[in-house]
Amino acid sequence: YCNKHQHEAPNYIALEHNINELRERLDEIWQQLN
Repeated sequence: YCNKHQHEAPNYIALEHNINELRERLDEIWQQLN
């Protein structure tokens, strides 16, 4: 279980980073639409 958790951790970090980038892009698009 510990090894599996260690392997999955970096994926969660990368996913969170991608979501943050996506939110910033959506904010920019939303501002352009309004």
